[in-house]
Amino acid sequence: MKTKFISGAFLLGLVAFTSCGKSESTITQTYNLNAVNLITDVTDGSTFASEGWYYFDLTISDMKGSVAASNLILNNTAVNFTSAVEPYTSTGYDIYFKNLTVPSQNVTDGNFLLSPYFYFPKMYNITSADMYVPQASLVLIANYNVGENYKVKTFQKNTFYVGKTTTQYNMMGVDQTYETEDIYYQLSLDLKESKAQLLMFNAKFSNVEQEPKKAQINLNDLKVEYTDGVIKVYGENIIPEVVEGNATTPNEDFIFNTIEFTTTSEDLTQCEIKYQVAGRFYGSFTGAYADTSYLKK
Repeated sequence: MKTKFISGAFLLGLVAFTSCGKSESTITQTYNLNAVNLITDVTDGSTFASEGWYYFDLTISDMKGSVAASNLILNNTAVNFTSAVEPYTSTGYDIYFKNLTVPSQNVTDGNFLLSPYFYFPKMYNITSADMYVPQASLVLIANYNVGENYKVKTFQKNTFYVGKTTTQYNMMGVDQTYETEDIYYQLSLDLKESKAQLLMFNAKFSNVEQEPKKAQINLNDLKVEYTDGVIKVYGENIIPEVVEGNATTPNEDFIFNTIEFTTTSEDLTQCEIKYQVAGRFYGSFTGAYADTSYLKK
């Protein structure tokens, strides 16, 4: 996996955090973060998504704070909650509330991670007009229960994935394998229409030198399904738009016979993407939009 990214804006806050030990002053910070709530009814496994907001009021000098949520849609009803002031942990760059409870709204087993370790296009010199630009220096990765029936996990409307792509193909009767970590993927969700767009950057389907990299390929109007806490995006016979300079041109030579994106980790940060292109290239990608591996160490 690529090197972790730490937001410069967040580092400014950490200067205050690391220097407050000998100071009597109180240092506070507030974060308001938008997120997609992926909500699963455990009684039948049905899953749906809605957009909500989370608010973090922190006293950095004491490493304590409160967590609030608004517009959490449960059974067609908007639910709001605010926790008591609780301690959080930090590795020095992140903020992590563990096992949070809000008895008034039956919120239990709440884990709320504010992390600067997420990826976005400019980190990899991608400057397309369609690229994802972060709106904050932190990304929210959270999961919690509401009552006995609902499990909630957070996701983002725009995510940028870094990892490894392996493509299998046959050339002149010989099976070939092309592996690279230079292809990146960006997923954008349209919650109202249950549609998605998947972008590929530096796309290339073989190790043949004569095949140039495609700076950007757009796969539009993909279908979205939410099942048992998993996000699935897919389509068939998708004619990609190939971006070259300021021009975007449909290209049937690289038709995607099938394309499927699936989240693979409990925290929704990791995914697998599989696709078949032009009936002969079989691609498989595994990667993540944020690095949470350090939490397991």
